[in-house]
Amino acid sequence: SALVGGLVLARSAADEELSERILNTTRDYLKQEIKKSTN
Repeated sequence: SALVGGLVLARSAADEELSERILNTTRDYLKQEIKKSTN
C-alpha cells in the first residue's frame, strides 16, 4: 500500500534528491498514521 507505493516511486525516480524526498514523505506519513491508530 503506502509503503510499497513509496518504495516503487522512489526507486523509479532518476533524481536521487527526489527519491529521498519521496522516502522521507512516505516515512513521515506512515509514522503519523501509526500514531493515529494507537491513540
